[in-house]
Amino acid sequence: MERRAAPELRVSTLELFFDLVFAFTPTQITVLLAHDLSFATTGRVVLIFVVLFWMYGAYAYLTSQVPPDRPSRRLLLTVGMGASSRRA
Repeated sequence: MERRAAPELRVSTLELFFDLVFAFTPTQITVLLAHDLSFATTGRVVLIFVVLFWMYGAYAYLTSQVPPDRPSRRLLLTVGMGASSRRA
């Protein structure tokens, strides 16, 4: 029995930009911490980071299962990027 090789999936430019947005967001969180180094702000930053990490994992899993190859999916991914990178 002959096995066919699975088609090679390439990472899209939108997915790379998505990773860049999530890499930029922690820098924004550190700005929040730099302005007010208190226990309350530190707790807030930790909470934001945990939620951000959870969101990134969920989006990475989602785009692995349902590739953003349609305009509607790309739009949803772009909206998610915008929502996740808003300043706290």
